[in-house]
Amino acid sequence: GIQNVEVVAGASFVHRTQLELALRSAKFEWKVLDFLPTLLPAYMRNDICLVAGGLAMYEVCRVGIPSVAIPQSIDHQNELSTRLQKEGAMLTVGWGDEATVHEIADQVRLLITDTLRCRKMSDAGKMLVDGRGAQRIAGILQDLTA
Repeated sequence: GIQNVEVVAGASFVHRTQLELALRSAKFEWKVLDFLPTLLPAYMRNDICLVAGGLAMYEVCRVGIPSVAIPQSIDHQNELSTRLQKEGAMLTVGWGDEATVHEIADQVRLLITDTLRCRKMSDAGKMLVDGRGAQRIAGILQDLTA
């Protein structure tokens, strides 16, 4: 089962008090981290990750941490998480504001009980995201302005 949980909260997260109240009855050790300059150390010291969407979906793929996406109702987050799931790089629950606690828990259970799936997910994520997208875009822009 789950032994330790780290929750990383961004600068716009306004529900820290409610989160900590909810975690007080947890049967595992937990801590809430916020205002981290980078998420890489948190990714590297954990076995699985839940992400709200956005650039974090690319980051977890690049470092190869098996993840569940809970996309927010903005931009293209649901579409991207669905594509990454089809490629075997992560799991998703669809739009986060429509997902139930049980749906999220079911996806987490899949990750903590299926080590082969996690290994395949890690490999798939690393194959899809090489971390060099910004360099490619810069090169394209340079070519266009040359």
